[in-house]
Amino acid sequence: MLSCFGDVALAIEDKFEVYLQVVLMMLFQASQTRVPEDDEDLIMYCNKLREGILEAYIGIVQGLNQGGVADKLIPYCDAIMGFLELVANDVNKDESLTKYCICCLGDLANSLGSRVPGITTKPFVQNLISEGMRSEDEGVKSDAQWAGSVIQDMRF
Repeated sequence: MLSCFGDVALAIEDKFEVYLQVVLMMLFQASQTRVPEDDEDLIMYCNKLREGILEAYIGIVQGLNQGGVADKLIPYCDAIMGFLELVANDVNKDESLTKYCICCLGDLANSLGSRVPGITTKPFVQNLISEGMRSEDEGVKSDAQWAGSVIQDMRF
């Protein structure tokens, strides 16, 4: 259900700005969900929850960027990057989460560039891109190449 926010943002682009604060607060609260590491069912639930959150972030970033108001995301970038780092460093994440994290990083870099704090300096970013490049899934590998090139271009 959370991913629907991304679909709405893609559909209404800059008009989503009026919902931004409330929706991002809801996504932030959902991102705080933690589960015991010894319960496989809850781990699977948490991974699906995180996937929905990431789908929403991706749609919101893309929608606001297409509407020319991506800069409205700047105050929320620390929270988004914190969530991406949490997911990236989770040993229980599945490959789908890796893909969504990589896509979200690429979209943030593409939309906001160096205005995203730590996108070129935080170790988890390069580790995640490298993990994606090593994937046997060609889609994940392709997304990692794209995101890595967008982030690399920001360094110069």
